[in-house]
Amino acid sequence: MLLRQCLAACIVISLPAALPALTQAAPEDDHVFVWNLGRPDDLDPAKVPHVEPADRIGDAGADGDTTYRLLKPNAFQVMFLFPAFDIAGGGAVNHPFYLTLRFKDVSNRPTAVWAGKGGCGFYGAGPVGAFGGAGDGQWKEETLVIPRSMMRSRDGKTFLIKFTDPKAAVPLASLTLFSADSRMPGAKEKMAAALKADADKREALRRRLLPQFKDLGLPDPGPCPEYTAAEKERGFRVFFPPVSRQLFANSQPQEGELADSIHLYACHGQTLSLVVAVRGLKDLGRVSLDGQDPFAAAGPAAGPRWAVYSEQRIGSSWGKEYRVCPEQLVLGADREVKPDRLEIACLTLRVSEGAAPGDRAGRLVLTAEKGGKATVPVTVTVYPFKLERPDHSTHGQFYYCDYGDVDPHELEDMADHGMDTVVSGLGAPVAPGPDGKRATGPTRQAFWDLKDLGYRAPLIDSTGYLEGLLKDEKKRPQYAAIVAETLGIAREEGFEEMGFFPVDEPHAADRQAVALKACTWIRDVPGANTYITSNPAAVKVLDPVLNYVCYNITYLNAETIRSMKPHQKLMFYCPSMDVNPEFNRFRPGFYQAKVGAYSSQYFAYMEFAGDPFCDLDGDNRDWNVVYPSMESPTHDPTLEWEAMREGVYDFRYAFTLRAMAARAAKKGKEAEAAKALKVLDEVLAAVDVDGNKAGGPALAIEADVRLKDTKIDPAQLAQAKALRAASWYEQSRRKIAAAIVELRKAAGE
Repeated sequence: MLLRQCLAACIVISLPAALPALTQAAPEDDHVFVWNLGRPDDLDPAKVPHVEPADRIGDAGADGDTTYRLLKPNAFQVMFLFPAFDIAGGGAVNHPFYLTLRFKDVSNRPTAVWAGKGGCGFYGAGPVGAFGGAGDGQWKEETLVIPRSMMRSRDGKTFLIKFTDPKAAVPLASLTLFSADSRMPGAKEKMAAALKADADKREALRRRLLPQFKDLGLPDPGPCPEYTAAEKERGFRVFFPPVSRQLFANSQPQEGELADSIHLYACHGQTLSLVVAVRGLKDLGRVSLDGQDPFAAAGPAAGPRWAVYSEQRIGSSWGKEYRVCPEQLVLGADREVKPDRLEIACLTLRVSEGAAPGDRAGRLVLTAEKGGKATVPVTVTVYPFKLERPDHSTHGQFYYCDYGDVDPHELEDMADHGMDTVVSGLGAPVAPGPDGKRATGPTRQAFWDLKDLGYRAPLIDSTGYLEGLLKDEKKRPQYAAIVAETLGIAREEGFEEMGFFPVDEPHAADRQAVALKACTWIRDVPGANTYITSNPAAVKVLDPVLNYVCYNITYLNAETIRSMKPHQKLMFYCPSMDVNPEFNRFRPGFYQAKVGAYSSQYFAYMEFAGDPFCDLDGDNRDWNVVYPSMESPTHDPTLEWEAMREGVYDFRYAFTLRAMAARAAKKGKEAEAAKALKVLDEVLAAVDVDGNKAGGPALAIEADVRLKDTKIDPAQLAQAKALRAASWYEQSRRKIAAAIVELRKAAGE
């Protein structure tokens, strides 16, 4: 693992019990704040810093010259608010941050630390590590690394750090928060030590876990095309696979991927993901990737992102097989290239909304420190039409947050990758605040943010937190009132339609009964739609109170598609975190266009257990298509995340052709419309509506947690079979685009 990926680093230094306390904060422009605990001001909500709620932190005390506050054992969460510094627009931070804790290690279990607001949600925060746990009673310092994308200032004034569920009354003496840009004495040394400690900790974890898993090895890469004289002279080969192709350390170029020039096709406003694969014939040192972006004027270029290899679970979330795969894409101008592994970079080219139709020229330049140079011309053809989309939302992400506590940066990243809805906890808490009113402010802000970023109705609100009310029939009006309130806020912010999601995948009869009751109560609210991640047995029980039938993709087939009732809308859901990028292009793209689903949703944006850079820890695999980033204010994407955007574009190309054909037919151009639609039919003829074939046996296990101990044949998992030939996607899209252009001419558009 690269040091830049580090999270939850720990430097552990034993200190004497009477170590003098730090007495003051450094100036703000030094990008550091030192907070010595144990004073009355710690609990003053009118001041920053302060601890809240006050009843979740223990008493002040002293150990020699060291003052401290006691953490309360088993406290659900306790929050520490710091003054914000080193922030940019929207509350994003300019650099990674570090948190040094001074504490007495009296607990045998580490205490979890969260930073607000980045990453998978826990009441507005994401996990950044833990401290302590040795239980040796020694005073210590530990430093945690907070990746840049995991730190936010929600109000532009304060930072939030929270601890959860400490297992003992740990004396906490001080918290020192500083950024990587800090001029604090010794900061560079402390940061370097923290990063090294984190890398060592992760490697130790990896080595401990690997014997519990089976390595499936690398698939047969196929024949290696003969190297040309130019490749031998410069010492490396470069080829250009589509973003949807699954790549490994030993992958070889397929037909059409070896090219002296690149030709891409796009519409106004489209983002292109260009994959550059570099195979070294010798040790090349650092290989840089630079050049001229054809659309540089459309916005600042983020630069190339290089793929990081790591062990990833294959099969179901509970499986014990893994394969070393390229995953996280980290920013960097260059990468060390050796002959034993294919290095993979991904560039994003953004076509401006106002780009004129025709060709744009650019180039890529790859330069090896210990080799030669390759210059590759790049041509982008801009089509003379814009992509259309339905008026309703079509693609969504399961986004794990609570009570509307969304992060606009994460919402923007999802929108950039084609998402126009979320399945998330958007409603307000049940319990009223001190003023006797329910805290609906974050809910309203969440809907405002979603509307501002172009999201569409229906949004899906997860209402599982209301399940406790279902136990008391007298709570039915309260349940309905909460749903009505959320729906009312959504409509005020411009979302006329919403779905409410009370129960996930009810397979057993008891869960189906809960789902039936919840859906019935939701339907007490005029205009409220019910949403269930469904299976055929549940759909039979829940009809007619189920509006949005969201099948796991493995349940989709000709029969289930035909079985939809007039009051129902067909949706499907499936993972987005599969290690094969092709699935993320196929399912939301041409597959959805073929089955005619109203929309589809994917789990999950970011949800990980333990160390986010180790997929082998935790009870199940990590569910994320992004990773915490050290360099970027938004999380680092994966190849799967980039492929998902391409899939959404595939869907929109198909929709655009259908929409134009409908308009052309209304203008009397029925023959021309039929001809265009025949092209789309020919493309979609290659798509089987059987979702089990698009999902496979692992997805059937994901749909029903009762099957999690089901074993999948490792030989089957070891295969890396493509659903379609890698070139099929781009060829199909170009056929559709050509039909659109011809139809526009015929219809006079």
